[in-house]
Amino acid sequence: MALDMILTDEKGRQFIPIVYNQRHGGFGLSDEAKARYLEFHDNIQQDRIDRSDPVLVRVVRELGSKANSRGANLTIGFVEVGQLWRISEYDGMEEIEIFDPKQWQQARI
Repeated sequence: MALDMILTDEKGRQFIPIVYNQRHGGFGLSDEAKARYLEFHDNIQQDRIDRSDPVLVRVVRELGSKANSRGANLTIGFVEVGQLWRISEYDGMEEIEIFDPKQWQQARI
């Protein structure tokens, strides 16, 4: 992760940027965003792209809404370093989900 991508809050906690889609329809990059991404990577598979990839974050920051494919609304969220996270999706609309052990139960006999 490029150091200029990491945010630090007033308590010294560090956060990394994550790209996700805030609109029904699904994650997708415009042709312009794909071309810019490919300036740094050999290929692109949108369904397997690392959402915390510094190149992806930089492309979305640089292009803003021009990075969106038709039906997408890409935005950048932040997750504290060390947190377990994943992208959850419903009908193409995504959110960053943070693992919270208080919300999980253990199967017991």
